[in-house]
Amino acid sequence: PAPAPDDAFETSRDAAAAEAAPQPRVSQALLRDALATRASPAPEIVLPPPAPDLSHRAAAGAAAAAGAVTALVPAPAPDDAFETSRDAAAAVSIDDALLETVRMLTDTVAIFGNTALPQERALAADALVLLLPQLPDRAVELVARRLAAMETPPPGLLSLLLEHQNPKAAELVVERSAAVSDHDLVRLIAHGSEAAMLAIARRRRISGLVAERLAETRRAPVLLALARNPGAVLTPAAFEILCECSATQPALQAPLATRADLSPAFGFELFWHAGPDLRRHLLTRFLVDTEAVGRIVRGIEAAGLLNRGAADPGEVDAFVDLLAAGQLPFATQALASVLAIDASTAGRIVSDRGGEALAATLKALGMSRASASKTIDLVVQADNSPIDANRNTEELYYVFDSLSVNKALVLLTYWDWSTRRNKAA
Repeated sequence: PAPAPDDAFETSRDAAAAEAAPQPRVSQALLRDALATRASPAPEIVLPPPAPDLSHRAAAGAAAAAGAVTALVPAPAPDDAFETSRDAAAAVSIDDALLETVRMLTDTVAIFGNTALPQERALAADALVLLLPQLPDRAVELVARRLAAMETPPPGLLSLLLEHQNPKAAELVVERSAAVSDHDLVRLIAHGSEAAMLAIARRRRISGLVAERLAETRRAPVLLALARNPGAVLTPAAFEILCECSATQPALQAPLATRADLSPAFGFELFWHAGPDLRRHLLTRFLVDTEAVGRIVRGIEAAGLLNRGAADPGEVDAFVDLLAAGQLPFATQALASVLAIDASTAGRIVSDRGGEALAATLKALGMSRASASKTIDLVVQADNSPIDANRNTEELYYVFDSLSVNKALVLLTYWDWSTRRNKAA
């Protein structure tokens, strides 16, 4: 900020007074000394000697180090690196362009929106047939997915995909396409891999012929997938194979026991290989006691196919004594004679380790609850008992109580029919 007017006036007045004041005088002697000092030469300054120049040695060391690094890790030539990147970019662009072409052709074949003419559809399908052997796996799988969703895919293209070397593409068509004929499926089962068989076993619908051919392979994963598939039509021959294999493949038992199309004949055949829980399930599901069942049982007896449980008590006691003594062959003959069943059926009953077959037989023989429980305890505790020593007898009592005489006779009839049918075959 500018000084106030009074301050500026005081400042200018002080400056004028200083100029007007007399200056001190300098003596002549002092002036001569100052001039003499200014005219004398400056003292000499001694500098240290310069350092030696070592730059040529540093340059040589750097060159040697660079040569060593170059020898250990050679740098790629600029031209080679450029060519590699250019080829990769070209491959990606060609692959993308090919995929777009495949999408266009499959869209035309599928007639999305019914906009393609039959000639256009046929031309696109033939183009895909020509391109398919040259396509990468990703493009082949794209074609397989599109064709599997079509109701009427081109037959030539479909056959080519079924036999393609890309297993994933072939499995997509086999499992999802409803247009694959039974003839093609049977041929794949006969000459294909287990993966192809599994894809067939997982199809939404499987005819009886195809299911029978799958069962004949007797491959555990294929049989399990077939048993779990509710859309598979299982013929009697297929059920017979599945029930037989369930003895060595326990995983089949539950899917088979819960199938809606399981018949009593195969259900009671499955009974021999199942555990206690599944056995109770099968007995509850397939055995009923109605007036009609009573008439059927009486008709079976009249035909001489089965004896009612009013057997000679002496013969029943002889059978129990032989069974408790561990004399299984004689017990088998005695039971076959008492019930007029095949000896093989009696042998299965006598040698059953679960004990449910014995409980049902005692009911069919007309035995009382007290006599049956006593017999069961006696047989389980015997030294050479066919029943597992750790078997819970209360469960066997329950089986005996849950069955009526008619139910037990029906069960024995089914078992004997199965034995006679197998012998006849």
